[in-house]
Amino acid sequence: MSHQHGPSEPTCRQVLELLSDFVDGELSLDERESLSRHLDACPPCEEFLKTFETARSLCRESLLEKMPSELKDRLRSFLRDQIFKK
Repeated sequence: MSHQHGPSEPTCRQVLELLSDFVDGELSLDERESLSRHLDACPPCEEFLKTFETARSLCRESLLEKMPSELKDRLRSFLRDQIFKK
């Protein structure tokens, strides 16, 4: 991921580091506008943002599903074995 940046524009690495705050709306207006300009000019970062948003959405949806009791029992057993392993 890379494209030409102006001196005040974030780099691709900075965009990735701020992506969660960007999606959550926790950036200042200036930061948000700067990241938006970067995303508009950098197709790989824009594609990564889409993937990131999809992954977050799928994770939220999966939290709404109740875990089957058999899986819950197996997970508890596994964790207990790992915790008490010497």
